[in-house]
Amino acid sequence: KKKKKKKRRKKKKRRRRRRRRRRRRRRRRRRREEERRKKKKKKKKKKEREKKKRRRRRRRRRRRRRRRRRRR
Repeated sequence: KKKKKKKRRKKKKRRRRRRRRRRRRRRRRRRREEERRKKKKKKKKKKEREKKKRRRRRRRRRRRRRRRRRRR
C-alpha cells in the first residue's frame, strides 16, 4: 500500500495596519484672565463624611486557549 502524500498549503502572511491618531491640543490663555481678577479665594471647609463600607465586585474573566497539535 502506498502512502498518500498530503499537500501542504502555503501560509499567507497577514499584514497589520496600524492607524495613528493625532490629537491637537489647544492652549488657552488663562494667565491674563487671572491677573485681571486677582481676588482672594475663600477656602471651603470640608465636611466630615461618614465612611461607608464599599462593596467590591470582582469580575473574573476566563480565557480559553485552544492548542492545536500537528502530527507529522
